Amino acid sequence: MFDTIKIHLSEEIDIEKLLTDLVEFGYRFSKRVSEEGDFAALGDTVTIYPLTFAYPLRIELDCNKVDRIRSLDPITYDPVEDHNAAIIL
Repeated sequence: MFDTIKIHLSEEIDIEKLLTDLVEFGYRFSKRVSEEGDFAALGDTVTIYPLTFAYPLRIELDCNKVDRIRSLDPITYDPVEDHNAAIIL
């Protein structure tokens, strides 16, 4: 069995733990997410480009509660699709 990071809409998460987990999974911190394996954090927003997704994901938090999960166009950062959950490998 392999480890995953599961994020659900309305779930409370510890953003610092999420960032630590991403590094432990081999993701790279970047100021701008542009390729698979990158992630960025700014305030209560984390953007991740999972290895198994066609688009990066933006996770928006409100007081440590997941307020929105959506796919973004990797070039324009325009929203592509909203999600109820994400599983990151």
